[in-house]
Amino acid sequence: MTVNECASVSTKYFGNGTQKLFQFDWTYMSYSDIVCFILNDEGSWINQDGKFIFANATTVEFLTPPPAPQDSTVKNVWITRRTDLESMLAVFYPGSSIRAQDLNDDFDQLRLAIQEGRCSLQDFKDQLGNDFVEKSRVFDRADQEAG
Repeated sequence: MTVNECASVSTKYFGNGTQKLFQFDWTYMSYSDIVCFILNDEGSWINQDGKFIFANATTVEFLTPPPAPQDSTVKNVWITRRTDLESMLAVFYPGSSIRAQDLNDDFDQLRLAIQEGRCSLQDFKDQLGNDFVEKSRVFDRADQEAG
């Protein structure tokens, strides 16, 4: 069974030059954790920071509709999550009380960031292709120690 590590972290769409609203169905902690990109003609993802707003909690609205992709087989609108880890939601100090909700919030923040890391690794692996990755080969500890 193939697992899509990015299904709980990001969504891609085809732009068409008229559609402005794009939905996503995964959780996030803060509006600032949602990032949108558009694929340009050179194949680079361009950050759309400041070029979209939230129509509701699970829908972004681009201020300018994303254009249709140059290659009609490649989705060119990417909505993803990047959980902020610069500061944890709760900070604990010696002698302070520890609330269950604070612990849960911090663990949720870490869990979301781990999902994003798994997605990044999956994307990296997919981009390597079969030339570098043997999908059926699993390296165990003995293989790793032997080099």
